[in-house]
Amino acid sequence: ICDPLWYENTNTPLHEAAWRGLKDEVQWLLNKFGSSTYHRGLHGWTPLHSASYGGQIEILQLLIHQYGIDPNEDTCDVPPDQPDNSNNTALLYSAMGGHSDLVEFFIERNCNTSQVNFNTCKSGELALVHKLESLNLFSPYDITKSGSGILHYTCRSMNNKSVELLKYLLNRYQLSIDVKGPKYGRTPLHIASWFASSSVVEYINKNKY
Repeated sequence: ICDPLWYENTNTPLHEAAWRGLKDEVQWLLNKFGSSTYHRGLHGWTPLHSASYGGQIEILQLLIHQYGIDPNEDTCDVPPDQPDNSNNTALLYSAMGGHSDLVEFFIERNCNTSQVNFNTCKSGELALVHKLESLNLFSPYDITKSGSGILHYTCRSMNNKSVELLKYLLNRYQLSIDVKGPKYGRTPLHIASWFASSSVVEYINKNKY
C-alpha cells in the first residue's frame, strides 16, 4: 500500500480494523478495551478518521450510532510541518479518499463542509466533484489563506484520474492554469511537478492554456 497516511495513522489494532472495515474486530476491541483506550493514533486520528479515509461506511455507522462517536470531531492534530493540514475532520478524510457515499453521509449529518472542496480536488475524483455540485456545495473559486485554489489541489493528487478532473475544471469553469498563489508564486504546473504528477505535467505542457 503506497499511502503514507495509512502507514502513519493505522498504528493501533482498532485503527487498522476500522480502516480495513473489519466490523467484528472493531466491535470486539471497543467492547473489551473501551473507545478511550485506543481513541487517538500517532497523529491524533480516531477510529472515525481511519474508517473515513478507508471508505468504510458500515464502520462509520457503527461508531456513530452504536458507540456515539461525534462525526464533527476535528481533533486530528497533525504537526504543522507535516505535508497535511491540521484539524482534518472525518468528512475531509472521506473527501481526500474520494469516497462519495461517505461524503454524502457526513453532509447529511450537518458536518462542517468549509474545506471539503480542496480535499475533494486533492482526491482527483471527478465523480466526487459532481456529487458536491449536485448538492450545491462545490465552489470553483475557493482560495486557501496561502492563496492556493482548487487547481493547485487537483495537481497535488496522486490519483491517475486527476487529469480528467483537471480538464473538467478548466473547461467547465474557465479557470486559468497559470494562476499563481500570492504567497509563493507557484502555479498548478509547479505543484504537479513537485508531486511528480507526470500525466498532469504532460497535459499542461501539451495544451497551451
